[in-house]
Amino acid sequence: MARKSKEPKELPRASETLRLLDELEAKGLTEAMFELLHHQGEEQSGRCLAEHRRYCDELVRERRGVFQSWSAQNGTVQKRLQLLAELTRDMLQPDGIQWAAAIDETLRKLPVVKGRT
Repeated sequence: MARKSKEPKELPRASETLRLLDELEAKGLTEAMFELLHHQGEEQSGRCLAEHRRYCDELVRERRGVFQSWSAQNGTVQKRLQLLAELTRDMLQPDGIQWAAAIDETLRKLPVVKGRT
């Protein structure tokens, strides 16, 4: 019997990642915080927040605007951003302690797997 995937059938959209980044940056998401979400602070790809935004913008403009899969790196980052947005939704301007707790909870629920994010 084949296992049913828990992932949504529709692939993750780069425009949703951009929307989430806009929402979180308006609340104070920083480059360092994004690096934690993207690679748990490790310098794996050197991709920073601005580079990730550029990549998403390029996808929206030139390639149907979707990532390859939910389990691939960018789909996982989008899931982390979604969870972080949910955890901070009721906070107008989270302070450092609130951000740290929300990021810790996000990474606890959606951990980085060694060798990929």
